Order: sequence, then structure tokens, then C-alpha cells
Amino acid sequence: MKYIIIASLSSLILQSYLTTILKIDTIFYPLFLIVNLIVLYKYFNKDNLKFIIYALTMGFISETISSNTIFLQPILFLLISFIVIYISNRIEVGNINLFLIVPFIITIYRILSYFILNNIVHISITNQLLYQSIYSSIVINILYAYTLNYIFKFISNKYKFSMYD
Repeated sequence: MKYIIIASLSSLILQSYLTTILKIDTIFYPLFLIVNLIVLYKYFNKDNLKFIIYALTMGFISETISSNTIFLQPILFLLISFIVIYISNRIEVGNINLFLIVPFIITIYRILSYFILNNIVHISITNQLLYQSIYSSIVINILYAYTLNYIFKFISNKYKFSMYD
């Protein structure tokens, strides 16, 4: 569990740092906490309840640091955690599948955000901004997913233990 916490804090710090130095319309907009949900699920050893609690916690932390909407991020992280659980129980989230899963989850996350902000919070967001937010998030988050996955595989293989220990 300590490695999951270290990865989450590192992701949070790196995401916060990059969002302050990069323009929002760049092709490198980080969503590292969402990527954490994808990569780290397998290290929860299919303990869905602990993973959901982890996702909600990350949602509340993300909400506190970078958002001014009430409960938007925890709700989104909860919904994404259910999708990650569903996908992970159907296919292995390995290096090849990350190339497909990360853009899919980012797209779902952005569409859910768009839907909630437009229809529930009544903040007007155009379709063009939605498309831009999707494609601007994919490149750096795929690279981050591969890096995080590699690091966790290396640590897991080297020390021969479950990452949840």
C-alpha cells in the first residue's frame, strides 16, 4: 500500500506542477490521477471496495486542490473506478492494452465531466472544447501510464511482493 500512496502523491504533485506550467490548450494536459486508477487497480488484488475507497479519496483530494465545483471530482472518480474495474476484469491491463484503455478512460472522463457541467451544474461548454480537452490529454497520459506501469512491474518483480502489502 505504501507504494500506491507514494505513486499517488507523486502523480498529484507532478500533475499540479505540469498544469501550472503548461497552457490548457497544449497537447500535454495531464490527468495523472485518472491514469493511476487504470494502472494501479491490479495492485489492489481485486479488492474492489478498497479500490473504490482509494478512488473516492483521490477524487476528494483532486477536488480540494484543483477544482471549485462541489463533489464533481469524487463522483467522476467513483464512476471511472467502476469502469476500470469492469475493464480490468475483462482484459489484462498490460503494456499493449494501455494504449487503448487510457484514451478510452480519458474520453469517458471528459464526456462525463462535460455532461455533468452542462446539464447539472449549468456551465456552458462547447463541443469543440470537449474534443480539445480529450485530444489534449491523450499523449502525455499514455506516456505516463507506460512509465508508471513499468516502474510498478519492476518493483513488483524485483522485490517479489504484492504492491498492496
